[in-house]
Formats: sequence, structure tokens, C-alpha cells
Amino acid sequence: QMFEAVKTAKNSYQRQMLHGGLSALRSSGYMFHFGTREELVKLRETLSPGIDQALDLGQTDPAGKHVYIASATTETALHEVIHAATIDKVFNALTDPSSVTEPVRQAVDRLSLLMEEFMGYDFKQLDGDKAGIDAQNTIDFHLKKGTEAGRAYAINEFMAWTMANQQLIEVLQKTKVQNPVARLALK
Repeated sequence: QMFEAVKTAKNSYQRQMLHGGLSALRSSGYMFHFGTREELVKLRETLSPGIDQALDLGQTDPAGKHVYIASATTETALHEVIHAATIDKVFNALTDPSSVTEPVRQAVDRLSLLMEEFMGYDFKQLDGDKAGIDAQNTIDFHLKKGTEAGRAYAINEFMAWTMANQQLIEVLQKTKVQNPVARLALK
């Protein structure tokens, strides 16, 4: 089913991202599970006990190395592949900075600044209102935990939403970064 998502990708960007993410995960130990939401919730209770977030279209359990996909769309597959391929580095950059390289720490710092800028957008004023609001709500869920781990998951959600959701990609391509610190970080 994952290969079907790659084949049905709408554009070369999605195909490249899926292929790159899946290649990075080849020897990671991640298992991909496909099914209905109900089937996956039952499976998750066995394989990933203790996850407190609802399973909607997909979900990644980095601790157990499981990816659950209830919507076999390219966007959902890419979103979950981004999580699986990047969460460990983002998590380690914030919770154990000495375990990652300086370029990884700097990249996570820049992503954090961009995420803060993104969280200030009023998506009711932009074309991507539904996706943008959903992304902000998901990011905010993790930020409200008030921990470095919560911040890591928030940054990872920011990455997954803004790299996988075509509607958000199109809106953000037209949006100029306003935060002067974030603008400097991009240089």
C-alpha cells in the first residue's frame, strides 16, 4: 500500500519526498500498518499501549517504531513518513543536544523559529484556512505540554504538515516570513 501511495503521488515533489523518507527508514525497524481507523486503534492498543492522542488519518509511534495509516492517500503517507524519518533527530536535538551534530541543532533551532512564525498566522485570512487551523491545533496540543519533548513533537508536526499538505505548501509559498529573527535564521 505504501508503494501505491508513491505511484499515485500527484507531483514529483511528493514522489521524491516519499522515496527519500522510505529510503531513510529502510533499516530503521519501523513497521507500517494499514487498515480502517477502528482496526488500527485495536492494533495500536496491543502494539503501542499508552498513546493518548486520537488516531485520525494516521499516526506514528516513534518509541515502538510503528506507523498506522488509516487513509491511504499520498499526503497521509508522506506526513507519517516525515514523522518517522525525522522525529528522533528533532527529539534528541531538544532533549539531549550533545547526541546530535551542531548542524542538526541549528536546523532544529531554525525550524522552531519558523514554527513560531507559523503559529502567529491567521489562517482565516488565508486560502489554506482548514489545513492551517488543523496544523496549528495539532502543534498547539504538543506545545501545551510545556516540555522539551512536547516542543520536539510540535516541531515535528510543523515539519510534517508544511511538507506534506499541498494546500499549506501553496499558501506558505505565497507568504513572506515577517519575524526578523526568523528571516535572519533563513539566511
